[in-house]
Amino acid sequence: MKKKIILGLILLVGIIAPLTINAETTYEAKTFKQTLQEEDIAISDETYKETDKQITIYMFRGKGCGYCRAYLTFMNNILKDYGKYFKMVSFEVWYNENNAKLLKDVSEKMNNPAEGVPYIIIGDKVFAGYSEQYDEQIKEAIKTLYDTKKDKRKDIINEMNIKYNIEEDKAPEEAKTSSKSNTGIIVLFNGLFVAIATAVIILFENNRFNKIEKKLNIIKKRVKKDDKEKKNTD
Repeated sequence: MKKKIILGLILLVGIIAPLTINAETTYEAKTFKQTLQEEDIAISDETYKETDKQITIYMFRGKGCGYCRAYLTFMNNILKDYGKYFKMVSFEVWYNENNAKLLKDVSEKMNNPAEGVPYIIIGDKVFAGYSEQYDEQIKEAIKTLYDTKKDKRKDIINEMNIKYNIEEDKAPEEAKTSSKSNTGIIVLFNGLFVAIATAVIILFENNRFNKIEKKLNIIKKRVKKDDKEKKNTD
């Protein structure tokens, strides 16, 4: 019976552990519109929409970073002419440790280690930092990638099988509630994992103790038997 309980608990730990690990290593991202909003930049074209036909630009940024803001302002200014070509996925790395680690991993994979932000990836092109002298190169990279067949476009995030979450646009209070709910779920899973792991250890130790106790009892009986036989012989 105890063996069945132990096996059941091990199986349960095996199911719950990946859930807690995934929760801890989730990468949080934002769309172009959400990124502009976070930096208090008014979007220049309200008709801008993201579609599957557009290329994906990846941006690693720091909230409040002046160079990041300058880059976003440039992209916002060309939105009318180039918005049909691109959508953006941005990862904030100054306040998000998981995203910061992702930047390190992705930049090394691109053979262009990041030394700061913004770190911009357009297909196989990397722009480490931003200045106005990159403007024409960025526009050219956008158009070149867009003109490339979809199945031939380089996408480092997909190649590395990186999973990320983009929170849907919500009212401020609704977003806060969602965030608290997600945090509660993570805490719950972690608590369950610790409790179950502890129970498994206790059961194993208890089982081992019982085996040792049985062996000791057998030895005691043998000793008593030997003593009794010795007395009878004397």
